[in-house]
Amino acid sequence: MTTIELDDDLVAEIEHLAAIEHKPVKQMVNEYLRELINYYHDALIADTAISRIESGDDKLISWGDIQAELHASFKESADDYLDTCAKLGK
Repeated sequence: MTTIELDDDLVAEIEHLAAIEHKPVKQMVNEYLRELINYYHDALIADTAISRIESGDDKLISWGDIQAELHASFKESADDYLDTCAKLGK
């Protein structure tokens, strides 16, 4: 266990939120810190992706292109399924 010193107003806010959520203060602090760390990691991943796109190492694919690719793949799979069914006499 580690002890940290927090500003009184921050402690009061956490205690208030803990009361609203019906959770112990310790649990609330742990949850908030985990969430903050996860957001930080997500931001680092996003920054890396943006840098790779801006440098030309990766390319950005539009949602329309993704939908077209999925549609084509689905159509091909559906056609294959229908061909197989026709061959089996279904």
